[in-house]
Amino acid sequence: MREVHYEQIVEAVRRIAIKANYELPEDVELAYQSALRREESELGREVLQQILLNIRAAREEQAAYCQDTGVAV
Repeated sequence: MREVHYEQIVEAVRRIAIKANYELPEDVELAYQSALRREESELGREVLQQILLNIRAAREEQAAYCQDTGVAV
């Protein structure tokens, strides 16, 4: 049986938790893109465009992404 050390688990969970703060699953980003294509309201389109920009910025800069507001913090 393989031994897994406590430190290995802590490090793996730490990496995953941090990554989850700046990299959304692809299906979530695709859903925003789909919503943007269907949105009729100009204001709604602006909001969705900003969210998509922030998703990309969060991923590129590895900065936390706020899903409540769509703003990288």
